[in-house]
Amino acid sequence: FSGSNNFFQGLRGIPGLANLKSDSATLGTLRNTSNLNLEKNNLFNYPWTVRLQSNFQWNESSFRDLQSDIGLGAQDNEDSTYQYGIKLVSENLLGKNHRFTELLSYSGEHFHPHDRVNPGSSGPTSYRHRIAAGIEDEISFFKSRLLVSPSVRTELAVNNSSDQSLSTDYNISGKLGTEWNIINNLKMSGHVSRSYRLPNFYELFGDRGTFIGNPQLENESSTNFDIGLIYPHKFQNVKINTSLVYFENRISNLIQMQQTSQLTVRAANIGKATIRGVELSANLD
Repeated sequence: FSGSNNFFQGLRGIPGLANLKSDSATLGTLRNTSNLNLEKNNLFNYPWTVRLQSNFQWNESSFRDLQSDIGLGAQDNEDSTYQYGIKLVSENLLGKNHRFTELLSYSGEHFHPHDRVNPGSSGPTSYRHRIAAGIEDEISFFKSRLLVSPSVRTELAVNNSSDQSLSTDYNISGKLGTEWNIINNLKMSGHVSRSYRLPNFYELFGDRGTFIGNPQLENESSTNFDIGLIYPHKFQNVKINTSLVYFENRISNLIQMQQTSQLTVRAANIGKATIRGVELSANLD
């Protein structure tokens, strides 16, 4: 059994985007995150591990600009977000060559904006509920010299937005990973995956003067690929890890910040993007 709690408080200035900067606009943040986890190994005397993980987060963001330096008019906004969830993860061996991981999770999110300058214009609470299930099989070949890990995940999201519209999103994502021990710890690894990302409530409804949310955002989706060489080496008490990886990500409905006026930026789906790169890394311990 394990648990943790993290509390954060911050206050900073918001300079703005235009030539006339602001000395008075501020952004305050209060956030508390709690986690409780329960793990049991060798359940019923079998090689079966079960983990139950729960979390709760409260986040309060306060934007204050009473001098109308940023955006349109005087602003004093307080946005509260509540996030909570529970996740069940099961890991079990089947024979000598299969390690299964199963996942079942639920998470919820509430977003409540409050306008302290014009209380009547405060928007209603927005909700999001997400249910997900997934399974992964790690298959070993040739005395574990070759590992293949196919996985699939499905998720249903129900959104009740601030304009009282109800929508559902159903998505399936998948991933295939491989790792081959070529010789003397030299390994080749590769992954290909299809994934998606729902816009968060800050991107949908946030308002911090310079940044304005966009309730019309669509889901971001991507196809990702990488292949590389990994060489872990140990010399007495020194461990050296080096890797060389090529990666490529193809993203549709990419969500980025787009400047819409001299004073403000807004989250927007800007189309497609392809990101390619080579990464060389080394670590000494």
